[in-house]
Amino acid sequence: LKVPANLDLGGVRQAAYRRLIYLCDDLPKTPQEAVQQTMDSLRLTMELLRAPGSEALDRTVFNEAVNRVSNANPPPEILGSVLAISLHAGLKTPENICEVLSASFLGTVDDEQERIGVLRGLIFTMPEILWRSESVLEAIDRIFCGLSESQFLHLLPHIRLAFTSLNPRETDRIAGSLARVHGTQTSDFTVRHTTLSDSDLHRGLALERALSESLSADNLDSWTEGAS
Repeated sequence: LKVPANLDLGGVRQAAYRRLIYLCDDLPKTPQEAVQQTMDSLRLTMELLRAPGSEALDRTVFNEAVNRVSNANPPPEILGSVLAISLHAGLKTPENICEVLSASFLGTVDDEQERIGVLRGLIFTMPEILWRSESVLEAIDRIFCGLSESQFLHLLPHIRLAFTSLNPRETDRIAGSLARVHGTQTSDFTVRHTTLSDSDLHRGLALERALSESLSADNLDSWTEGAS
């Protein structure tokens, strides 16, 4: 860059870093329209602090700053991001993550985007948690399996959004981990390929509901439960 010899880039870097740490305490007040940009910045900062040459920056103060944010009721996506960073730093445990995820899904939240926000921030910032921490993956699996059909369909667009930040290789790794959780392998779910439209899905669900109602009217609920 042909930087002048008298320009102290090291000093500028330290000053910028101190400013970044100072601004972290404003993260709980992040407006919704700035959430994605803030998550981008948090992930970038985390990647920079893990990169070669970052030894000159004290990562401890950044970890402590985002840990403070996690305890200050930030927006759900920001909470997921800072929890991922805190987990990587050893300031949070997988059990802490599971508790927050369960609370975000099972709590009294009216906004479905808010309900899925913690998961979205977590995956966006540190997707590897889903294949490195089996307990977190199992917690997410239990949450999804515990949703009713109507709840799941209502959340489905937001769930899709939460996983859009994954690249194909990351998706494959998560699929492999999830298959192991269920005692099977990924190929069991991929050997058959079926193309269905959204209208096909809704028609199929409508037929399933009609069949369930018919069986219930004939007092055959226990038969269907036994078959499942």
